[in-house]
Amino acid sequence: MSAGAMAVGHELTREPTVKELELARATELGSRWLDLTAGEIFPATVEYSLGLRVELRKTDRKPRAHRIGIAPASGCTAALDRKAADILTRHHCRAMLRATYVDESGTLVATIGVAVMPTAKDAADTEADFGSIGGTDRYGLLPVRFPNSAAERFDAKQRQVLALSQARTPYVFFRVSGWADGRRTLKEDDRQEDMFEFARQITIEVVDRFMAADDPCRTRRVQC
Repeated sequence: MSAGAMAVGHELTREPTVKELELARATELGSRWLDLTAGEIFPATVEYSLGLRVELRKTDRKPRAHRIGIAPASGCTAALDRKAADILTRHHCRAMLRATYVDESGTLVATIGVAVMPTAKDAADTEADFGSIGGTDRYGLLPVRFPNSAAERFDAKQRQVLALSQARTPYVFFRVSGWADGRRTLKEDDRQEDMFEFARQITIEVVDRFMAADDPCRTRRVQC
C-alpha cells in the first residue's frame, strides 16, 4: 500500500479531534429545528407538578397539559411584541416556532416559542438585551389562538406571565401564559405566577429537545 493510501485510510478511520467534535456539536444543534418534526419539538402531552397551589397525595398521578395546536413556523417579527422583535432582529433571528397548550383543568393556557438564532452567542446576547426594555414581564411572545379551543380568547391583552431562557443553546425559549376565560392582564402583584407553573415545566420539556448531543458525528447534517 502506498504512503498516500495509508494516509487516506488513517484519516477515514481516526477518531475526531476535540475541535472537530465541538464544531460538529454546534452544527448539529443549530440545524436540529430542521431535523425534528413539529410534534417532536412540541410534545402532545406533558406531565407537570402543581407547585405551591395544591399538594398531591402520594397515590395521585401528576396532571397533564395537552397541546392544543402548533402554528406554522413564522418570522420573528410576527411572533413578538415590537420591542422584543427588534432585539431578535438585531441578533439575526431566523425563525420562530410556537405551540399552545392547556392545563388539565382547562382553565389555564400557554404558548411556548422557540426562536432560532445563528449561534449560542447570538441567543445569549438576545437574552441579555432584554434588560434594556425592562425584562420579560412586559414584552415578549405573542400567544397563538386556536378557534373552538380553550385558547380561542388568549390574546396579547390576556397575558399574565412572560418569560424567556437561552439554556446555552442557539435558541431562545419563550413562554407566555394566562387564563382561558379571557380576563385581561392583572397588575403584577395580582397575577399569582405560581398558578402558571405548568407552562414553565412544558418549556423545560421543549428545551430538552435542543440539548447538545452526546455523539453529534452520528447525526444528520454532520460529518466529522
